[in-house]
Amino acid sequence: MKRLKHLRRLKDLGEALSHRFGAPVEVLRRYREVLAAAWTARRDLVGPARHAEEAAFLPAALAVRDTPLHPAPRRTVFVLIALAAIALVWSLVGRVDIVAVADGRLVVSDRSKVVQPLERSVVQRVRVRDGEQVAKGETLVELDPTAPAADRESLDEQRLAALAEGWRAERLLASLQAIAAIRTLESIDEGRGAGPTVARSAGAGTPTTHTTQTTHVPPDDWPAARRREALAMLRADWADLQARLERLDAEADRRRAERDTALAAATRLAAALPQATRREDDLRALHGEGFASTHAWEDRRRERLDLSGELETQRARSRETDAALTETRATRAALIAEVRQRWHTAREQAAARLAQVEAERRKAGRREELTRLVSPVDGTVQQLAVHTAGGIVTEAQALMVIVPDDAPVTAEVMLENKDIGFVRVGDAAAIKLEAFPFTRHGTLPATVTRVSPDAIDHEQLGPRFAVTLTLEARDIEVDGARVPLRPGMALSAEVRTGERRVIEFLLSPLEHVRSESLKER
Repeated sequence: MKRLKHLRRLKDLGEALSHRFGAPVEVLRRYREVLAAAWTARRDLVGPARHAEEAAFLPAALAVRDTPLHPAPRRTVFVLIALAAIALVWSLVGRVDIVAVADGRLVVSDRSKVVQPLERSVVQRVRVRDGEQVAKGETLVELDPTAPAADRESLDEQRLAALAEGWRAERLLASLQAIAAIRTLESIDEGRGAGPTVARSAGAGTPTTHTTQTTHVPPDDWPAARRREALAMLRADWADLQARLERLDAEADRRRAERDTALAAATRLAAALPQATRREDDLRALHGEGFASTHAWEDRRRERLDLSGELETQRARSRETDAALTETRATRAALIAEVRQRWHTAREQAAARLAQVEAERRKAGRREELTRLVSPVDGTVQQLAVHTAGGIVTEAQALMVIVPDDAPVTAEVMLENKDIGFVRVGDAAAIKLEAFPFTRHGTLPATVTRVSPDAIDHEQLGPRFAVTLTLEARDIEVDGARVPLRPGMALSAEVRTGERRVIEFLLSPLEHVRSESLKER
């Protein structure tokens, strides 16, 4: 039953479709039959083939109908149809480059060397001209060296003064070391009982330490005046120390003599005291027996007491002179230590000042060298800013640019926002110079080497991105001659960002209209 019902539904559906689409189908069938009959009888409908001469004798209507058409219009139509077909096929198959166009100019390469003075100065001489070829180390500009030369001469004097101060302190310290050695021998000899005469000269009796003279002389490479001055100051310092040491040594000799006198007196009194004691004892015994008077015994007793008191006095004086001698020796040692410390300090200060002056001399020498500006590389002089002697140049002023012989020419262009998303480092580009029309002189190949990460606000053009291109050529051929490319030349760069089919270019306006139309409120 279900299958029967399903068949009935299909039959009803077929009848409904036949009622609905039967009329159009019938019309199409009849047109097809008519066209087929006309195509079959097309030869019969056309009259017999006639020549143009034969058609000329027919009636006007038949002549128009039977006169054959000229083949040129038909051929033209066929040619146009063929061209249209070829254009359609080319638009579907052919591809063209997509370029981003940006304007800019040639700039100085980052490998170019800018020649600048170190400080403000006066131009003495300009040895080059703009566009001249120079070699590495060749003098370009000479500046006035008066100021740095004067500074160097002043520092030379300061250096000699520091050397002289250090030399004098070193020689004085060496002499002090000799004094210390002699005093050590004196102490050893005195301890052995030789006395102070070991360190005395045989003639005048003056300590040899007071007449010690340094045998050192200033270096021969010093100026004569500086050598005489250094030697005179050395002798003056040494004479001053000698005078002070002589005073202290004289004081020590006096104290030593007083000590020797006191010791001699004490020795003499110590030898006489036992005799005085025996005489006193004898008189006291005689006085006890009644053989001597009381006055005589008291006189002997007073004599013994005087000798004993004088002995103690001489011994005290000996101790006092020993203390004074020790103080004098300590004063002498303190003087030598003070002088040694002062000369040590002078030597260290002279060494520090010498190091500082040497550094300043190197700087002054370098400043004097930099008054002669030389070329750092082999190249060509460009953008020369000074031309005559006597001109004033300021610190770090760009006097000229040396473009190395092997340095590439670079261009900087400002790219619009709509193109920045498609330009990449390494993209190929074609450069068109305004000075040399590309229709006559062609274009120059280049490569994108840098794309700025941020936009630059231009007053007239708005935000733009700076793009740097490196040209493969450093000159261009103009009328058979090679003309070098110079910084500042205006140009237009076409950066190849890709390619597309021609049909895409033709349909892009339609696609744009289609995507943006019929959406307005």
